[in-house]
Amino acid sequence: MIDGVKTSSRQLAILALLAAGLILSACGSGSREIRGELPLIRFEGLTLDGDQASLYIGLRNLNDRSLNLSELKVRFFIEQSLLVDASRDFNIDISARGREVFNLRSSGEREGLRALQREFATEGQSSASPAGRNAGWRMELTLIDEEGRESEASAQGFLHPVPGRPGQFR
Repeated sequence: MIDGVKTSSRQLAILALLAAGLILSACGSGSREIRGELPLIRFEGLTLDGDQASLYIGLRNLNDRSLNLSELKVRFFIEQSLLVDASRDFNIDISARGREVFNLRSSGEREGLRALQREFATEGQSSASPAGRNAGWRMELTLIDEEGRESEASAQGFLHPVPGRPGQFR
């Protein structure tokens, strides 16, 4: 019986050493630096004031190095109708793994403003009823870095009015 216990103890010790070796070898490959990834794009909101549109766009840098942008071009569509076609020059540095929200203010395009009116019209309805409605949106971005290199990105989703805040969407 004592021999049986010794054999089990040896087998457990060998298994423990093998497991430790596997774990250490998995960790030994080292981490790699993430570079050259496009930022994640997030639609943060839209505010209309008459025919002026303010578009809020979030960019998250996935890289282990900062992302320097000199210009951002945006085309924003509501149900296939162009609402915003704008660009913004800036010198922004999004830190490694950081996130920034940008505001682009522009005149709204007539066809996009009509599409919003059509989708969220309140004629003959209470002001709360459009809150349950939505409209598809699509955003095309061109990111231009400090060296003039361009990267294309896009995002899409559904636009919803913010309850109790006319002209605000998320």
